[in-house]
This record gives sequence, structure tokens and C-alpha cells, in this order.
Amino acid sequence: MANRIEEMIEAALAKVKQTIDSSTVVGNPIEIDGKIVVPVTKVTLGLVSGGGEYSTTDKQIKKTETYPIAGGTGTGISIQPVGFLCQQNNKFEFLKVDALSPMEKIFETLPKLTEAVVEVLKEKKK
Repeated sequence: MANRIEEMIEAALAKVKQTIDSSTVVGNPIEIDGKIVVPVTKVTLGLVSGGGEYSTTDKQIKKTETYPIAGGTGTGISIQPVGFLCQQNNKFEFLKVDALSPMEKIFETLPKLTEAVVEVLKEKKK
């Protein structure tokens, strides 16, 4: 049974390999107006597999030398754009596509907020 379950898993993984390759995560470079843009994505993969043997009469086992099995595999794939790596004049910049979570927004604005508070306190001292 183990070999037949392994064959199911290998077949499922072969289909996944056909769908996803390294260019799925880091895309092929695109030149736009003298700038090079490389798309970047996040790939999430889930794979589940299982099976079991059925007991049966001794005659059937002797005929096939194996127990009959039932098995299956399932795969879920999510491909989500993350951003673009842009290059112009030997400078690189990463442009994010997705919106920031509330916590990321707080951490992104915290330095600017701190600077503003410091400036206000300096003005009050004067």
C-alpha cells in the first residue's frame, strides 16, 4: 500500500511543479521606459494525502498479492502579488502592492509621529 500512496503523492506534486516554478515567485524582468521591473509574488501551498486498505477474502489477496486500497490527494495553491522590484540608474526600490495591516501602518508612521512630537515639544520650550 505504501508504494501506491507514494505514487499518488508524487503525481500530485508533479502537477504542482507544472504550475509553480521559480519565475512564479520572482517573475521575469520587464523593461518599461528604461526602468527594469521585476514582479514578486507570495506562493502558499497546502497538500494533503491519505489512504487505507480494505480487508477482503483470502482468495482476492492471493490473486492480486495486495489489499485493495482507497486513497486520495488534495492540493490548494494561493498566488498573491506582493510588489515590484524596480531598478533605475543603478538604484533599486521595492514597491509594495498590498495594503498594510493596521499594525504595519502604526510601525510605519511611528518614526514620523515621534519626530512631530519632538518638534512640538521644542517649540513649546521656546
